[in-house]
Amino acid sequence: MEELDPSAAAAAAAVVGRARATAAGTAVDGDRAGELDRRRPYQDADGRLTSFATVLGWRERVTRELEPFRAAKHRSLDARVTIAGSSGELHALLEHAEELADLFIVSAVDVVEQPGEVTIEVAEHGGHRCGRCWKWFEVLATAPDDVCERCADALTALNG
Repeated sequence: MEELDPSAAAAAAAVVGRARATAAGTAVDGDRAGELDRRRPYQDADGRLTSFATVLGWRERVTRELEPFRAAKHRSLDARVTIAGSSGELHALLEHAEELADLFIVSAVDVVEQPGEVTIEVAEHGGHRCGRCWKWFEVLATAPDDVCERCADALTALNG
């Protein structure tokens, strides 16, 4: 894996810190964002964002594989991505499996451990489209019935 230079590592730490602060609903300046992220498991003892950098590298690979899918007049959210390979190569992806669809801007990501070289396959997801987030799911929420479980929870929280 390629190491991040110090300025890229600092920038990545600031981005991750700001994203976490935004998700938590708090405002954080650039200096404090990197400081907040030092407590996170993305960094090793030397302060490099190794796991996160690895996942970002995978994001670039998946984005390249999505290009023909997009060229065929599909949206990236219409895609289900399957990444297959040995567990050693997929370690960082397996650690962050629940976050990958959002990071790759697709509806679903399946990480499959199998011997051999790593393959990335992009296919149309199918199923039912959420009317709020536009992702595709096998099953939508029961109420309201036109959104996914995650969006139904958000709507319930907003409406009290």
